This record gives sequence, structure tokens and C-alpha cells, in this order.
Amino acid sequence: MILDRYVNEKLWYGTGFIVNTNSGIIVTNAHVAGEMAVCTYEVKFGNGKTVESKLLYIDPLYDFAILSVDPKNIPIYVKSLKISEEQPVINAKIYAMGNSSKNEFSTYQGYIFDTESILWLKPFAEQSFQFSGLTVPGASGSPVFNTKGEVIGLLYGGKLVSGAALPISYVKPVIDKLKNGEIFYRYFYGAILNYIPIQDAIDAEDIPESLLQEYETCFPNSNNKIIYVRKKLTAFNNENSQLNSGDIIWKVEDEIIGPNLKKIDQIVQEKAGKNLNLVVYRKGKKIELEIPTFELNCSAKLKLLSFAGTTFFETTPEIKLISEKAIPQFISQIVKQDHHSWKYQIQAMEHIKAAHFK
Repeated sequence: MILDRYVNEKLWYGTGFIVNTNSGIIVTNAHVAGEMAVCTYEVKFGNGKTVESKLLYIDPLYDFAILSVDPKNIPIYVKSLKISEEQPVINAKIYAMGNSSKNEFSTYQGYIFDTESILWLKPFAEQSFQFSGLTVPGASGSPVFNTKGEVIGLLYGGKLVSGAALPISYVKPVIDKLKNGEIFYRYFYGAILNYIPIQDAIDAEDIPESLLQEYETCFPNSNNKIIYVRKKLTAFNNENSQLNSGDIIWKVEDEIIGPNLKKIDQIVQEKAGKNLNLVVYRKGKKIELEIPTFELNCSAKLKLLSFAGTTFFETTPEIKLISEKAIPQFISQIVKQDHHSWKYQIQAMEHIKAAHFK
């Protein structure tokens, strides 16, 4: 379906898809829904029918959001898309359908060429997959199908000749809760993770070379990536966490984790606020850690007030982190446009005030 978003009488457009007609649940991207904006939404079905929609959930970590429409307003012919239980694999054929460059319900095919990507469109790392195929504005929020017609991913970005999608396994637990009228709670471990080639870690003597054979046995089809802690986030009041920036994560709950960021997310959700057991390597030394996990605020982005051109919201650690990343980029763009213009300087200050208002 085609998704239109109105903010202060300005129009954005993207794509979304229905995964449960009984509850009227629609999946799209957080950046399509508008993460820090007061919006109204309209969805357009294949028969041209347009109905209003409302924001039901927006994830505090990953680029997806859930909207809903009144099930009575869904055309009779519309069916729920089936969520695949399969994980994306290299060389698999995929199809995507969306509102690419306002070409409504346009379809294209491609092939997956990477299943261990991080595009860093948000501060938090996610294990995305990339595929060949033309990706242009408006495609965000498109479903990515396997050859069975099942959804395996949610498209959220690309580089014109390739696309990037969030595996639908990130989204499915939220869908399962919301369709039953339950609340989904997002848990986190207070760190930004990233990939590093395992050989680079060996060369730097961060891990022993003897681990290479074990890694290749467990992950024969990987790109030889392992996970390390890019940054420990003190904004989440986890100063007591034993995890340090630079730590290489080898095991989570006694399971060799390799490049599997999705598995870490799954385990953290299962722990639901309980401590997480890790085996890490720190400057070549093996260390066993127990770190806290905690619930994130999933409702703050749903409680916004727009007044006199400024958006007011409840400050949370994850929102602060997003703001800290966005503000330097915004100011950099302003400086490039007109270094001496008071107009742009004032706009920058207004943006900063809105981002940090408490």
C-alpha cells in the first residue's frame, strides 16, 4: 500500500504492508512514519481507496514502525502478507513492491549479496541484508519477498543500484504481540555494536588465532566478521556494566555468536531485563562477564506536542543519542549552505532547542 504522511501541511510518502487484516496492522519504516514529528497518515490501497491510519508503535532501536487502520475500512480483496520463518541467504532471489519514485505498486527483483550489513542510518546496529535492484525514494517500507511470496525483510535504504532491508525476524515479535492486543517491551544492553573482520582482530592480537578454526566451523558461509563493542553508552545509566568499548563478543549465553547480531537481539528479548552472560576478548584476554539488560521507553515517541513550529517530547536516553547524532549532521549541512547567513544559524539553534527540550 502507499503511505502518505503529513507534517505541518508538508507531504512525505513511502510504502507499507498489511500483516494482519483482523487487527488492521501495517508495517513500515520508522523514518517513513516520522520518528520525532506530529503527523497524520493516509494509506492508499491497490483499488485507489484512501483511508486514515494511526501510529501504533515505533521501535526505539530499529527502523520500523507499526500503524493501524480500522479493519472495516480494508478492502475485501486485501489479504494479510505471510511472514517467512526463513532467514535471508546469499544468492537468494527476492522481489520487492512499493511506491518507488511515486510509481505506485511497482515491482522489481534482485538477488541477496550480503547478509551481514550495517548501514548506520540509525545510531544502533542491526544485521541488515543487501540485494541488487534499483532502490529510489518512496521504496522505504516496501516488503521484500522470497520466491514463495513470503515477507523476509523490510526495505529501509539503498544506493540506487542496491537495496538494504531489515530482516522481518526483527519485526515479527512486535507484530505477534500487537495483533493480540498486548504490549511489546523492548530490552537493551546499553552498547553500540559493530563488525570487524576476524583476521584483523587476530592480526591486532585482540583474539587468539586458535579461534579461527572454531569460527569457520560454526559459520562456514559468513563473511568472516565478528562483533565488537563500538561504544558503551553511559546515557543509559549502565556505568556498572562490565562491558568495555573495544571488547570482542565471542559467546552470548554460552553460544558462539560470530556475526549474528540478530541472535543477540533475540537472546536479550528472552532475558527480559535479567542479566546477560558473555564471553569477551579484551586485548587478547578471555573474560567472562555478566551485564544488565533493561527495558527501553517505547512510548515516548508516541507522546509529542507540536506548538509554534517546535516539537516537545519526553527526553529518553535513546532519543538523546539520536539527537546527538542528528544535530552535528544538521549543523554541517547548514555551514555548507551559507557559512555567514544568520537565517541558517537561527534555524540551527531552533533545531537544537527542539531536540534537547526537556
